[in-house]
Amino acid sequence: MAVAAHERLLDLIIALTHAPRAMTRDQIRHRVNGYSTAEGTRADAAFERMFERDKQTLKELGIPLVTVHGSGHHDDIRYRIDLDEYALPEVDLSPSELGALAVATRVWDGSVLARQARRGLTKLKGVAASPKRTDSRPAVRLSTVDDALPVLFDALVHNQVVQFSYAAVSTGEETQREVEPWRLRVKNNGWYLQGWDRGRKAAREFRLSRITSQAISIDSPFTGPNPQLPQEEDEPVATAKVAISDGSAAAIRAEGEYLYREGGRDVFSLPLSDMLAASGDIASYGSAVTVLEPPKLRERVIAKLAGAVQHGKGAL
Repeated sequence: MAVAAHERLLDLIIALTHAPRAMTRDQIRHRVNGYSTAEGTRADAAFERMFERDKQTLKELGIPLVTVHGSGHHDDIRYRIDLDEYALPEVDLSPSELGALAVATRVWDGSVLARQARRGLTKLKGVAASPKRTDSRPAVRLSTVDDALPVLFDALVHNQVVQFSYAAVSTGEETQREVEPWRLRVKNNGWYLQGWDRGRKAAREFRLSRITSQAISIDSPFTGPNPQLPQEEDEPVATAKVAISDGSAAAIRAEGEYLYREGGRDVFSLPLSDMLAASGDIASYGSAVTVLEPPKLRERVIAKLAGAVQHGKGAL
């Protein structure tokens, strides 16, 4: 049975960090689970290609792979991981600080930097000296990533118009939009596009999570006015009260304000500027977070969870 790439990489890292001395390619091939030990020219070539890809992946992960040259023969080249270079010093991060980092990583969800952000947080959590641990990520992710983000980035760079379907926050009605993009920004735990809406002939702001179709960029001269960025609105439109289980939902803890403890759980006040988006974020934590108020938010979260359960049954 073929070994998954991530399992092979993990075995490779373990082998290179625990071997008493640097390992040759032949030793790696026979000791690391996932490399074929079959004989023959074709098998040898397959191993070389796989090993070269794995070396490049280790470098991209920031793992310091060192090549040790011997007498100059190919068979005498050895490899090891520089533990002194790879090790991080002890980092004393409080649960609140880990929560803040978790919020920061979520900014990049759905973008090309998502994996790097999560990888950095995982490494910091591994060396944090704080005795208290909290789960920085949701146990279940129900909301979708912002697939339009790369397209919108490119459109901004190249001054291109973008087209997409967009769901209204109040009614959920979908309409086609054609926008001259001005700026992408992050607020309220989500990405927003600001630009000139050609159909409405006005400056508008669009939350990327409400884009319901594939975003398409088109080459068309801008006809709208110079950027007139909408006024910043940082004030929440509502406040929720949520109960959080111990060791869970660090991101929500970082965004909210602790109120009191009740029934073995912490109760937090959470500012809301977008109830639709908040319902998806809260539902992604499953039973770890319970909405106490307002009732409308509680109903939306329950509906999302019920929909996830129904979807799971349909997949059985």
